[in-house]
Amino acid sequence: MDMMLYGKSEQKQYSGKNLLNATLQTTTVNGVTCTNNGDGTYTINGTATSDTLFHIGYFIFEKDTKYKIVGCPQGGSLNTLYRLDGSLNANSDTGNGIVYSGDGNKRNARIVVFNGARVNNLLFKPMITTDLTATYDDFEPYHEQTVTLPYTLNAIPVS
Repeated sequence: MDMMLYGKSEQKQYSGKNLLNATLQTTTVNGVTCTNNGDGTYTINGTATSDTLFHIGYFIFEKDTKYKIVGCPQGGSLNTLYRLDGSLNANSDTGNGIVYSGDGNKRNARIVVFNGARVNNLLFKPMITTDLTATYDDFEPYHEQTVTLPYTLNAIPVS
């Protein structure tokens, strides 16, 4: 009896330019409100009564891959006002973006507002991308899609 193997399809996940799936919902912590705008951006308002961290999502930085962490409004700072952390404290965007070399670890992306900082309608556009030329204005929301990629095995007669 002869049999044939037929082609098979495979599903793959792909995302756009922004690799960060920001999932934080609107919340108020230490006098600061972080509003989820529904499009991947966040608006920050208030005066921080303590250093405040808004954990917006996690990302695995593939080893030996360069990423750009971008999305903090102009005027941020590493220690006194506000910043966007895309991995570690030392790798933070304060308004111009920063390039980070992946180490294979899962990292927490977060918006940080420091004690005493007054923030009024700051628009954060958090993005982690492999496009090292990306700027604050290049923001695009995270989007994921599943596509079916067909691949075909050659027919193999089997007795």
